Amino acid sequence: MSPAANNAPGAAVPLQAERIDPAVTPGFAKLWQQHLAATPGATLFSGPDFQAALRRAFAPDGAAQAIAVYRGTCLAGVLPLADLPLARGPLTLRESGFPRNAHTLRNDLLAGSDRTLLAAMFAEWRRGSRTDTLVLENLPHRDDLAKAISQAARAAGLVADPPRPGRLLDFAETEGGYDAYLATRSGQFRRQLRKKRRILEAAGDFEITRLTGAPLREAFPQWRSVVARSWQGAAEAAANTPADWQLHESLAANGALWLARLDGEPIAALRMLEDSRAAYVHTMHFDQDRRELAPGIVLFDAMMRDACARRLPRVDFNGHSDFFARWATGQDARMSIRLYRNSLRGRGARLLRGLGRRGPSAATGADRVSS
Repeated sequence: MSPAANNAPGAAVPLQAERIDPAVTPGFAKLWQQHLAATPGATLFSGPDFQAALRRAFAPDGAAQAIAVYRGTCLAGVLPLADLPLARGPLTLRESGFPRNAHTLRNDLLAGSDRTLLAAMFAEWRRGSRTDTLVLENLPHRDDLAKAISQAARAAGLVADPPRPGRLLDFAETEGGYDAYLATRSGQFRRQLRKKRRILEAAGDFEITRLTGAPLREAFPQWRSVVARSWQGAAEAAANTPADWQLHESLAANGALWLARLDGEPIAALRMLEDSRAAYVHTMHFDQDRRELAPGIVLFDAMMRDACARRLPRVDFNGHSDFFARWATGQDARMSIRLYRNSLRGRGARLLRGLGRRGPSAATGADRVSS
């Protein structure tokens, strides 16, 4: 429950941070969703439904953890937490932070750049966590946020690394309509789209369907068959495990599944999630034996036409690749920052982390789509 507070006019509104289990805290999911909607730039990936789906899929036996910060009786920030142990030779660093898997491409503390609020959040992590490092991955890359996090960490008795570049996520602005969007593309791009569509239509009985709700769920076998025949489906790092499909099941009420069929056979699949601010590419696959027909490109174009027709503000591609760059009108940069306890273990973790520092995370899933 949120703490009591003095909200009288002119009174200082106190901050209170507490560690909770969102799944069993009455009313918290509703507060979280309302706060998400009121936070500029925040997406469904930082909201209660997506975070609960992640937990059910990837940590079904563990209690959900989050740090909630309230300003008076109003929710003002949320940090979902997961343990992220990291091996360094014979040692294992005790780290925690946002849940991490192939589906967690963007995160948000839902606290803006409020240093006092962030300090309360970090102090609660220091007080209640058994880990030595707090990993804040793939936050919006903004100088004011990086500065606020560094100052808040210091106020909370922690040590912060400088921010490191995170993911680069392409997007396209679409609210002006399809013709206006297409006018931002080259003449060659537009000609190639028309040509590829004609080739597919000449190859047989070609159709594209957009599925939501119950029809989406019923199409899971067709979707999975496309994934199995895609080049990603054969990769060791493919997000094609039972946990990944449990996540898809949990998210089936959101967004749409696009399927391209040739003579009744599904040859490309595009899963889109959606909120009021954007549509988001979640996964994209095509039958690699049909690569010469470019079904992924034609299907992607159909999705873009639909987003423009519905006047969605933008389509976020949730990745960066040559394929996405051809469709993008802008890029969303992310950053990652690590905070350490100012203790012997914390300083040791920082030293070990520095000695074995890894580069930016390898691209996964939608980052590697090529046609």
